[in-house]
Amino acid sequence: MARRACQAKHASLQRVPRPPCPRPGGFGPATVCNPQPDHISGVNLCPHSNGPAPIPTHTVQTAGEETIMSSSKPRTIALILGIAVVLAIAIQFAPTPVSRINPPVQAEPQWDSPATREMFYRACGDCHSNQTSWPWYSRVAPVSWLIASDVAEGRQRLNVSEWNRPQRGADEAAEVVAEGEMPLPIYLIMHPDARLSTAERQALALGLQASFAK
Repeated sequence: MARRACQAKHASLQRVPRPPCPRPGGFGPATVCNPQPDHISGVNLCPHSNGPAPIPTHTVQTAGEETIMSSSKPRTIALILGIAVVLAIAIQFAPTPVSRINPPVQAEPQWDSPATREMFYRACGDCHSNQTSWPWYSRVAPVSWLIASDVAEGRQRLNVSEWNRPQRGADEAAEVVAEGEMPLPIYLIMHPDARLSTAERQALALGLQASFAK
């Protein structure tokens, strides 16, 4: 009976599935490991490696760990939002790289008609004169930095309020208006009143050509 019990126990051990064993060096498909007992140490060794046969392990996540992980996500999101709010407030006190001051009007071109002057100031005056209308969002950083920079660049290229100095953009002003390059599409999004009809665009182009040629 002892022999039969031993054989039954040996057979049950053989039916236990063994963990897969990777090929040496990590190449080739995994195989079922059949450990062989070491004659000296008595430890079951994996025939495909130099160490003991792998023992399957299972990580059990407790309810407490799940609660901690789920509660840490809202805290992380709140921390990120808090930092963003602090930075948004802090940059409001940073000095603006470009001034938003309107310098005094020194000289204007001899407009060919009041209509040409009115259309120019409606469509182009914010960026090409010293009579810029600064909206509320032009004082909210970082948008204020971009707007002030665009105005400064536009004034440097063409400024009808400082006609007593050379204007390098005067010769091409009529052309860019006629081709629809000005006003810029991004400017028209926040200033729909600056949009020109086809007839107004042609009239403004002719008026600028006549005014700036004087």
